[in-house]
Amino acid sequence: MLPPIANNFSIEFSENFFQPQLVEKYNDYLFHLNAPVKDIKKHIHESIETLSLPGLNLNVVETSGLKNHGSPTDNLATTATIVFPKNQSLIELLEINKFNLTCKNTIINWSYFYEFFKFYTKRGKGAPKLDLTEFSIDVIIRDAGNIPVLIFTLRNCFSASLPPLDFTFNNTTLGESKTIDVGFWFNFFDAKLIIPEFFKTNKNS
Repeated sequence: MLPPIANNFSIEFSENFFQPQLVEKYNDYLFHLNAPVKDIKKHIHESIETLSLPGLNLNVVETSGLKNHGSPTDNLATTATIVFPKNQSLIELLEINKFNLTCKNTIINWSYFYEFFKFYTKRGKGAPKLDLTEFSIDVIIRDAGNIPVLIFTLRNCFSASLPPLDFTFNNTTLGESKTIDVGFWFNFFDAKLIIPEFFKTNKNS
């Protein structure tokens, strides 16, 4: 877990995530709703509360029956079992190729994610081209001075999951969930540490 001093992040979706026909539709709705935020891009970004990135896990190959080269005085067995790292790409080391974010549970949020999700089921004339390079996601971690220090890049993304909606008239409950969890699959992952170029003065000068 990042320390509180570095717990400042932002998420940037590529422009391909915001389909022009959807952006026009939702911006018009937000404008006539007289909402504080009248842009669907900003509305989604400001509603994001938490995110979850997968960890890395190196798979190994276990080889048994290898000759034990230990000293004879160690009373070791004549054979040994050794593990070796598998030949894998970085994307194969991820525990799962899925990125999850939690945002405020608003009708606009759920509806936009739903309509974007629906694109993958359309077929026939007028349907959008199904392309795994649909969009990319950048997760930017900033320090206390609001300077970017770490960037996670996810590419070849597509929608993975959208939670169900539960409606109830039971007054004994606390009401609907305040947040929704949205998932995205990706096929490229990278993490880059950004070292800022501070102005440095040579003490010997």
